[in-house]
Amino acid sequence: MPTRQDTGTVRPAVRDRAPGLPPGRAAWGAFTLIELLVVLAIIALLAGLLLPALASARRRAEGAVCIHNQRQLLLAWTFYAEDNHNVLVPNNPANYFPRINTLDGFGPHRMWGPSWSLGDHGYGNPDGTNVDYLMGDREGSLGRYVHTVKLFKCPSDRSRTTLADGKAYPRLRSYTMNGTMGTRVLWGAGGEVFLKMDEWNRFHRPGWIVFMDTHEDTMFYCTFALGRDSRYGLWLRYPASRHGRAGTLGYVDGHVEMRRWVDPRTVVPVTGGLPIAIGNVFGSPDYHYVWLRFGKLQPIYRFNDDF
Repeated sequence: MPTRQDTGTVRPAVRDRAPGLPPGRAAWGAFTLIELLVVLAIIALLAGLLLPALASARRRAEGAVCIHNQRQLLLAWTFYAEDNHNVLVPNNPANYFPRINTLDGFGPHRMWGPSWSLGDHGYGNPDGTNVDYLMGDREGSLGRYVHTVKLFKCPSDRSRTTLADGKAYPRLRSYTMNGTMGTRVLWGAGGEVFLKMDEWNRFHRPGWIVFMDTHEDTMFYCTFALGRDSRYGLWLRYPASRHGRAGTLGYVDGHVEMRRWVDPRTVVPVTGGLPIAIGNVFGSPDYHYVWLRFGKLQPIYRFNDDF
């Protein structure tokens, strides 16, 4: 309270500074501006140290989900074959028209063959947002073996497609299937094709890839493939590298691998629409690794495709 002094003036009572407080520090313990700036600097420093660790933890968690998704899809792929006398699930891409003469197929023109994933899922195409093209109860669908459409999508795939209404939507699929399996589309190109389970066992390979986590800008049809000549190598679909320069590969025996890519030509940025410049990657250790687990050329070629 104000106190009256001998002079007759009234002034506020001043509380004594607490023992040990530096000059300028109020008696009730408020921080000075310099101290507040020091605290904020320490918080910013700690945040800078923690954010990379949090980002790394998030990337590992999303990688674990991606591996889980492919394991579930491999189980569905296996169950389909078991229920259909070892015949593999159809894997016919939307640019292949086996029903062109009968018009009893799928799609708006009824010319597509059956497939686990119908349509073209490229940017700007509504097929990539059509749940029925993945989950519909129809010939060739894996929908009856999976419990959610989310299994077809890598959680690290944040690509969106802008449709005719001007709105951007997330695409539903991140994985493609080996183009030598479940379709004859590569037969005319000189590659061996496998229509029943275990037909690949007649060739010596370190493993056989079924599903590949696929780069966002080369996500179109349901298949992935690699081109090959004696001194030429080609990614027809690039593998994804969104898990810290790595992507998942699912194999016929049910295991899923997180493969880290070492060639800079394999790790290309996502543009959101512009096509990737396709070039010769022969000699790339990444290409070599995938080729030996992707397919086998027919004996019409004079060179050995086992490298």
